[in-house]
Amino acid sequence: RLESCTENIHKWLASNRLKLNPDKTEFMWCSSARRSGTFHQPVLSVGQSVITSTTAVRNLGVMLRSDLSMDDQISAVVRSCYYNIRQLRAIRSSLTREALCDAAYALILSRLDYCNALYVNLPATSVHRLQMIINTAARVISGRSRFSHITDFIKDDLHWLPVLQRVQFKIATMAYKSQHKLAPNYIAELITPSQTQRQGQRSSSRSTMVVPRHRNKYAERAFAVAGPSVWNSLPQDVCQAPTLTTFRKHLKTYLFDTAYNRI
Repeated sequence: RLESCTENIHKWLASNRLKLNPDKTEFMWCSSARRSGTFHQPVLSVGQSVITSTTAVRNLGVMLRSDLSMDDQISAVVRSCYYNIRQLRAIRSSLTREALCDAAYALILSRLDYCNALYVNLPATSVHRLQMIINTAARVISGRSRFSHITDFIKDDLHWLPVLQRVQFKIATMAYKSQHKLAPNYIAELITPSQTQRQGQRSSSRSTMVVPRHRNKYAERAFAVAGPSVWNSLPQDVCQAPTLTTFRKHLKTYLFDTAYNRI
């Protein structure tokens, strides 16, 4: 079926004077690490070329592995962010704190937040590696030593969300857009508002969503499961925000208070 689909794409491109380049074409067979050794690695025919499967591919700048782990992507993010942190440390004495914060946001936090919805429900060890980037960047801005306590500075001065809450912020924003027809159809179709009745009220009026049944940890990372799960955990006043701007403002306040045990 995959070869048939690829052949149709190849024919369509040829009919429109375009070319599917086999040398730049990759495909990956996804399975758990335990099951990967139980079958022969498949091959894919594209025109006259034969392409063997690979264990990792890059899509939109994100490294994806066949076992659905994000280790390669996290390693790339960590490597890139620490490079920029070293550059900031070298010029820290020449910049004001405000300029340092702007540079950190543009060079480090933006890289950390790129496609961070893929980091949902990752193991704590992976999340910790990403959190250390925020902690190190905050130490550079504050001028504190490597092993000094930095949480209070991040909370009171920088007002940065931790990594886990940043991921939840992205997932909840996507869920809000899906429910209010602000997201593409292929994302909105993954969300199903709940229509069951609870205590005399329709749950749809409470903005809840249906969480599909799932059998393993991999399924928990799919947006169809993670989106409703995060959304249903939010307070009602946050979910019922009238505009996206208001929703994002209330959502950050709620996640900030949750992260630093204010509620």
